[in-house]
Amino acid sequence: MSHPGGGGGGPSRSTTGRSGDGGPRGDRNKEDLELVREKMQEFCKKHSPRRWAALEENAHGDKNPLKYGGMFFRFRGLVMLENQDPDLYEIKVKQIEIEDEEYGLMKDIREARKTEDSAKIDEITLKLRELSAKYVSSRIDEHAHRITNLEKAIKSEQNALAYDKDKQQALIDERVKALLSDNPKPSRTHGGGGNSGGGAAAGGDNDPPQPADVK
Repeated sequence: MSHPGGGGGGPSRSTTGRSGDGGPRGDRNKEDLELVREKMQEFCKKHSPRRWAALEENAHGDKNPLKYGGMFFRFRGLVMLENQDPDLYEIKVKQIEIEDEEYGLMKDIREARKTEDSAKIDEITLKLRELSAKYVSSRIDEHAHRITNLEKAIKSEQNALAYDKDKQQALIDERVKALLSDNPKPSRTHGGGGNSGGGAAAGGDNDPPQPADVK
């Protein structure tokens, strides 16, 4: 992705400190964006073909994925979600598919309104209602899934809290010993506080500071 050049004839730099297109970093960033766009196009053609066709038309040949607005950021979120929470990923993909069908039907209903085709409008409205029912059902599934993950995270934190309270003095001794060690090791975490689709990771603050941090 190119960056505007600065004055003085020197190499252009972005506001984040990355080199411009003339350097390896700029070339790498451009390659990364092209790869993202290819994967986004593959995803959208499968799950959101109507919306993608409209985005392609509006882009006027510009291949920069940032030109695709909300779809780009939504896709980036889905890429992370696919690995972190596959079940929630499937729910979100289903919502995108429903939205794409709705998008196509809204184009149809606008055309029907131009000709005042009431029968066609009623037919499309019925289909939209059916799709809306599926979408709302999917949202309910999403909320239920998130609540399940939150309950797991809460249970994990409760277990960690109970352990730390029960072993408080031993944990203090262990931490002091680690801080005074020439080669301190991270303190153990307890309660299995993993991150399960939106739950906070437990135990991340239990690592002792390095000797240089001790004042």
